[in-house]
Amino acid sequence: MMNKASSAEKYRLLHGHDIFEGAEGLSFPTDGHHVIANVTAKENLDPAAFGNSPPVLTSFLLDEEGVMRALFSCLFHSVGEGGGDIDELRQGRWAGQTLIIREKKEVSNDTEWKDVSKEVKDVLQVAVDNES
Repeated sequence: MMNKASSAEKYRLLHGHDIFEGAEGLSFPTDGHHVIANVTAKENLDPAAFGNSPPVLTSFLLDEEGVMRALFSCLFHSVGEGGGDIDELRQGRWAGQTLIIREKKEVSNDTEWKDVSKEVKDVLQVAVDNES
């Protein structure tokens, strides 16, 4: 059985160094439950809803699937006919807006914020079904 290489491992193999090499002054949270938060729209994507576990920044930052695919779909969407080709990209629901990484408790305790994970996951599933 072949193990799937993580995105960080792929980056290391492709570029010959770790993605965080030279970033000693930066600090990345290694615990807690983090979400991708759209400050402009007061919406967030929860990595746990997309299978990223544990849902901390360092576990989903370089992932090609999961919440990063959802983020991509919020920034851009294809108007192609399916088949895997992206004929033309258009602005998604979050294009041009301010995004941050936050601990989930910071947005889930605020009634102005909306978790759009299920909604985005459903849209992604429809796109996958249409390509099949």
